[in-house]
Amino acid sequence: MKLKKISAMLVSAMCVALLSGCSVGSADSKISADMKKKYNSYVTLGDYSKVYYEPVHTEVTDNDIQNDIDSLISSKKTKAQITDRVATMGDAVNIDYVGTIDGVAFDGGNTNGAGTVLVLGSHSYIDTFEQQIAGHKPGEEFDVKVKFPDDYGAANLAGKEAVFATKLNYIEGEEITPKYSDAFVASNTDYKTTAEYEEAMRKKHEETNSASDAAQNEEAILQSVIDSSIVGKYPEKDLKTKIDSIQGSIQDLADSNGVDVNSVVKMYGYSSIDEFKNNIADNVKKEFTRRIVVCAIAYNEKITCSDDEADAIIQNMLKTSGYTDVDALNKAYGYAKEDYYYSVLEKKVIDFLKTKAVASPSDAPAK
Repeated sequence: MKLKKISAMLVSAMCVALLSGCSVGSADSKISADMKKKYNSYVTLGDYSKVYYEPVHTEVTDNDIQNDIDSLISSKKTKAQITDRVATMGDAVNIDYVGTIDGVAFDGGNTNGAGTVLVLGSHSYIDTFEQQIAGHKPGEEFDVKVKFPDDYGAANLAGKEAVFATKLNYIEGEEITPKYSDAFVASNTDYKTTAEYEEAMRKKHEETNSASDAAQNEEAILQSVIDSSIVGKYPEKDLKTKIDSIQGSIQDLADSNGVDVNSVVKMYGYSSIDEFKNNIADNVKKEFTRRIVVCAIAYNEKITCSDDEADAIIQNMLKTSGYTDVDALNKAYGYAKEDYYYSVLEKKVIDFLKTKAVASPSDAPAK
């Protein structure tokens, strides 16, 4: 969903920027100060002197490690190479070829010695190409003569007769599954033994799980405060601006690819542009509920965001997105200048709330 992608990119850029030296206690910018004051008026905050949440802790299982082993083995499976018989229809063969028309090679008609697999009889290639390979033995070199169809997609090839200088490298046999062993691990990874590999995979999962758990716990802490707060009204103009911006970016994407906008929204899993618009409206409202609560906490706790901190987010966004112009970036992702300041405030507010968090839901008072 577009909104989630926006948030993920901003969070990623925000974390890089904050880790690279932004000061938590820096002077507040006018944009930050105005935003906090504005949104503070829309909400009655819940009590966040203690924030109760249920912590997440994901253990690494033996099944996780086995999946890593299975994936490694699967990635190294090979096919037996048969070289002692002629190829017949139905065989999968590995071939190389160079195609020419009137003695001149043409684009796309050359395997460049990399080899390609073709199932004889699959009708993957034009004319009688596949039939002319049948009957040859691996190691043989021969010409395959064909004619491109009159309605072939490439106008420079349509209706032309071509010659492919072909070499049959081998016939594919049964799949060979390597045995998992110290020797296999040493040959295919940076580790010397199965034990060393498995320990490294376990550590990788622990690090991944720890980061994921921390993100979920932070989200639970913030959501707890959001759930206990009451948003009395919403900045309707801001909501409309955000919705229009996101919808506009989708329309621009459709226009730039020369397709109907309904085709684009179907890529996101929606049946129509109307369904997409309704979903966007719901999600933007949720995003503003979050923004209102975060800004109100930042306002009350005097949490700040400087212009330099917001600019650091922008610069990291430009690097990771590939855009060189911030206006183009904003248009592509539906951003507004305020969004960069908000992303800094949100991270600081979450860090503040973590100091108030109580990981004991059974002790929490009834709501």
